[in-house]
Amino acid sequence: MRRHLLTTMVLLVFVLNTTACSYTPPKPASQRPEDYPFRVSKTGLTVAVRAFLSEEQLKETLSGGEDYLSNNVLPIQVLIRNDTQDEQLLRTSFVRLVWSDGSIRSALTPSETFEAVKSSVAGGAIMMGVIGAAAASSQNENIMKDLTTVTLKDTNISPRASATGFAFFKLSKGDTSLTGTKLRVILQNPTGLTETILEIALGGDLPKSRGAVPPKQ
Repeated sequence: MRRHLLTTMVLLVFVLNTTACSYTPPKPASQRPEDYPFRVSKTGLTVAVRAFLSEEQLKETLSGGEDYLSNNVLPIQVLIRNDTQDEQLLRTSFVRLVWSDGSIRSALTPSETFEAVKSSVAGGAIMMGVIGAAAASSQNENIMKDLTTVTLKDTNISPRASATGFAFFKLSKGDTSLTGTKLRVILQNPTGLTETILEIALGGDLPKSRGAVPPKQ
């Protein structure tokens, strides 16, 4: 019994040390609109986006990347470039996904995204449960670090400057394609009296295996 407990403790320390040192911050997003597959410009403002439609892409970009699409969360990387002479106000509540049927979905908050994709461990042997819980806890910590860093934030974009970040949207199991879907971004001048609406047409098929995993607890 003691030997079994000692083995468990050694494995637990190993897992904790390994996972604690395994965090790699996301790579900075490109500031060049031409590096994004979808983009639109209007009156000196440019919005460029990349929708992540495969787990392989996400694994290379975000911690726990395999858990986004499988839990019906669509990550869209957004670059907003201000080439006007006025400051532009970006409010994430004005970043929305417009589907072909006219329905509109707002971007998730970081906490909503985290709740959808966080890892959990249920059941199993005590040893594997403890080790698995430690690994899940470390993975969740890395996911939250990523979300804090990369999620698009409310900001004022100065002239000749850019803002980048991810907007995360909840998918329904019936969603199969982004064809006909648009990302809508509304920017305002400092007074809030003038706004510019930019809509970027998206495309690409969503993974058919989405939602195959059980909901996270």
